[in-house]
Amino acid sequence: MGRDKYIKEVTNISSPIVVQELSLATIAMVDAAMIARLGKEQLAGIAVTRPILWVIDAFIAFIIIGLLSILSRSVGRKQFKAAKKIFANAIILGIVFSLIFTGLMLIRIDLIPKFMGVKDNILVYANIYLTYIVISLMFRYFIRISSTGISSYGNTKIVSKINIIINVLNIVLNYFFIFETKTFYLGGIYYIVPRLGLGVSGAAIATLLSQIVGAIIFLIYIIKNKYIDLRQFKLDKEVVDQMFKVGIPASFDDTLYCFGYIVWSKLLVVINPIFLSVFYIVDSIEVFSNSIGRGIAKGTGILIGKKIGEKEKNKIGSILHSGLKITSLIGATFTLVFIFFGKNLVYIMTSDFELIPLATIVYFFVGIYQIAFNRSMIYEEALRVTTATKRTFLINMIAMYCIRIGSLSLCIYIGCKNIYALGISMVLFHFVRYSMFWLSMKLEFDKYETIAENTIIIE
Repeated sequence: MGRDKYIKEVTNISSPIVVQELSLATIAMVDAAMIARLGKEQLAGIAVTRPILWVIDAFIAFIIIGLLSILSRSVGRKQFKAAKKIFANAIILGIVFSLIFTGLMLIRIDLIPKFMGVKDNILVYANIYLTYIVISLMFRYFIRISSTGISSYGNTKIVSKINIIINVLNIVLNYFFIFETKTFYLGGIYYIVPRLGLGVSGAAIATLLSQIVGAIIFLIYIIKNKYIDLRQFKLDKEVVDQMFKVGIPASFDDTLYCFGYIVWSKLLVVINPIFLSVFYIVDSIEVFSNSIGRGIAKGTGILIGKKIGEKEKNKIGSILHSGLKITSLIGATFTLVFIFFGKNLVYIMTSDFELIPLATIVYFFVGIYQIAFNRSMIYEEALRVTTATKRTFLINMIAMYCIRIGSLSLCIYIGCKNIYALGISMVLFHFVRYSMFWLSMKLEFDKYETIAENTIIIE
């Protein structure tokens, strides 16, 4: 067995998380596929909102990161009373910060889309969608915090089941809310399927309603199974300080990193506004595919956190190797899928003949970096669980602002204003980011190289 001894354990703990990640990614993919049927402008309007939501997600992610790190260690040490307090504090912080962001965003909902240079014909759809999504933030983050907290106990199957319910509901509501009433003929009889025909608004309302239902289900499960003590449902300064200490550096990192996507999207608008729609189509399926690697990375992080809590740091190397081996196989698989079947994937998302050839080209570039991207997620999660957040911050800033944005800006400067500029900037970004994560991981874990059955931490 040797270095592969934890592959089964990593797979077991990650599998329900993978299902959860896939179900969450399904929302974005289904929204994109359905809205693409409405037209390029509607699709571009939704595409504008994605990096904005990423920035909000990233800021509030300090709660998720702090919860995962602190709670998994408490569970590993069997300090369940402290774990309840940590979980409750995360929920309170999530509610408070999501309400703050909802209020701030509703004051000027069009501020960031206008900064991105979005034209009025696209801006109207971006504002509609963003308004409903901002209203749903409290429910969205309650679901994310609940999922992370319950998963930290190892109860990932119930998390997956609830998230599947949420996403199935979202898909069904999308169908009835987005499109007009439909009549079809079958077996000599005409049938009428009543639908609301709300377009972009329908997609946003469907997401809002499904998340409200999901938050209620999670709340009932948490209270019923006593994951928190309602008698002590209040903020604890010591717990909050720990969450801020662990989570804020990573959250600040993610916020600046995701803001880079806003700047990068602004550059895409400069080149050609239609590239926003192209990127949204490609990214929706890529996020769906990378959900598997992301789930494995989270499972690996949870397992590492538990071993640290159990004072078995000599197991970290073997766990890392197992996670890397699994994600390398996943990355290789999707490399083949994106390169050889990219055009088929595009047809799933849209029938627009202007978007199909452009998105197919980008899928080729996406396929090139899949192994590097999937392995990077393991490195990043491991560094965060071990609180080596300063390095992840530096890596992400260099990769985003110097490589991704810098390379696209250079392409614009030299007059390379075509779809290849988008693809090149994405490939350079992921390979440079992966190389820096590899080096950072080696520096962080050199101290473990001589233990754990001669495990070699970095390959």
